Amino acid sequence: MKKILSLALVVCMVSVFMVGCSKEKGASSQSGKAKVMKVTSVNQKDRALSIGLEKFAEIVNKEAGGSLKVEVYHDSVLGGERQILEGIQMGTIQGGLVSTAITGTIIPHMSAFELPFLFKDKATAFKVLDGPIGQDILKELPAKKIIGFGYWDSGFRHLSNSTREVKTLEAMSGLKVRTMESKVHVSTWKTLGVNPTPMAFNQLYSALEQKVVDGQENPAVIIKTNKINEVQKYLTTTGHVYSSSPFMVSKSFWDSLTDKEKDIITKAEKEVRAFERDLNDKQDAQCLVDLAKSGMNVTDLNPGEKEKIVAKLQPVYKEFAASIGEDFVNQLLAAVK
Repeated sequence: MKKILSLALVVCMVSVFMVGCSKEKGASSQSGKAKVMKVTSVNQKDRALSIGLEKFAEIVNKEAGGSLKVEVYHDSVLGGERQILEGIQMGTIQGGLVSTAITGTIIPHMSAFELPFLFKDKATAFKVLDGPIGQDILKELPAKKIIGFGYWDSGFRHLSNSTREVKTLEAMSGLKVRTMESKVHVSTWKTLGVNPTPMAFNQLYSALEQKVVDGQENPAVIIKTNKINEVQKYLTTTGHVYSSSPFMVSKSFWDSLTDKEKDIITKAEKEVRAFERDLNDKQDAQCLVDLAKSGMNVTDLNPGEKEKIVAKLQPVYKEFAASIGEDFVNQLLAAVK
């Protein structure tokens, strides 16, 4: 009887040991599985922002040694900017680029960057975005379940339409123009006598083609890469808003990473941001030339018109200084000067 009990005890101990080994092996196998990081934007694949995401993926996949696998999705495949932003918050999308205009819907201070004619040039924009003001705003993102890194370059926005040449403030009046889903943008165009129609970017081309709207406003590189010139005849280089798109990562995904993986992502983003800014600057300049060559009527505002427009837009500054915070807006205006 004792021998039988002893044998049963040995069998039991061996079984426990084998189960334990099996669990350890399974855990080891699971820990060796790459963490998938889906990154996305609404941009066409050949745009600097998209090329930057591909370069980011290349660097991270190489440096991570198999622990991370970055997958890139372009051209609104995972949704418009609002859907991407929500996906990053929920963790269903691990990272991507979302414009300051849309991110400003959850971080009011960021919407201040959408104020018209705020930045006189890109050098000024980069100085502010990379400086204390821009970095402090990124620190507000974790409370919204997002980790913010740096601001990638989208360029200055220009007005296009299919109705008439626009060289003056008066010529804008009455145009029905698609705008971003931003309160600042909508108020800006209303103040200028334009009929703003907010809609997601992935709906823009069909809206222009079907004459739902007369025009739109975007950087030259977006107009060219999305073939907007096929459904728009006139382009005015208004440069009314400087657009940037912060690179963001889901906080839940970020918290799951090792310190080494976080370091790889941080260094890769910084390297690619400088690369993307340089590339986008070149693309933007070339696209204005290409659009004119394609037959689009590309013109500047008449002398003195920009000053008239800026003066007309002062109520917009007052309106959003009240909602964003007067002290913050005054600090921002001092920084850009």
